[in-house]
Order: sequence, then structure tokens, then C-alpha cells
Amino acid sequence: MDDAFLKNKFVVSRFDVTDGLSNTIMIAERPPSATGQWGWWDTPCCTQDVLSPVRGRNDPFSSGTFGNCPKIAIYQLGRYQDDCAFNAVWALHPTGGNFCMGDASVRTISFAAGDQQMAVFSLLEALASRDGDEVVPVDY
Repeated sequence: MDDAFLKNKFVVSRFDVTDGLSNTIMIAERPPSATGQWGWWDTPCCTQDVLSPVRGRNDPFSSGTFGNCPKIAIYQLGRYQDDCAFNAVWALHPTGGNFCMGDASVRTISFAAGDQQMAVFSLLEALASRDGDEVVPVDY
């Protein structure tokens, strides 16, 4: 990918965030894959290596140590040994992961809260949207 494409696709100004900077996830925790070859935030290589969906498909891994990866990869406690964990945001902390919000605050969001359904989306999906006009609970 050329630099102009990446700049147009990934540069977001604070004015583009209409949901509010304190209610928008900018950076989410996701440890690297089991091999250590994927998941580096500073990679010069591949955009799929530095981006992760809140709820992923089974890309780039379709199977892992414990069988086939779920088609909807959810936010949960993961294991380095299982490549399926790499398909979505996850953490090794027993209760949840750390997230940097648009206002530069860092919050821990529990796995239970992150997967809480809100209308069509989960809470984590709502927080990952910068302009979806979702109403998120104050006490997540």
C-alpha cells in the first residue's frame, strides 16, 4: 500500500470523532500471535498486523490449538498458545483489557461489559465507532 492511501484511510482528526473522544476507543490491547510473527504495532509490513476488529472473523487464522476459530471472534481472555485469540481484541488479564480512549485516558473494560449487547452492537463495538451515535452507559 502506498503512503497516500494509508494517510487517507487511517488519519482521523479529533473533529471526525462525533461520538465524543472519551467514548471512542483509539488503541486496544491485543498481544501478539502464538508464533510472535503477527501483532506488532510498529510493523512496516502489513496493515492486518496492526489493526484488529473488536469482533473479528476468522482472519488471519481459521484454526488454532483448540480447533477451528469461531467465525465471530469475541473479546475475551485469550491464550498465547491459541492463534484464534489473535482474530480480535483480547488480553491476558483475568478480568479485562486496557484501552486508550480518544481523550488519552486509559480504561480497563471487563470482558463481560465489552460483550454486553446494546441494540445491534456490543458495547465494545459501540465504543470503537467514532461516529455511530450510539448511546453508551456511563458505568461500563
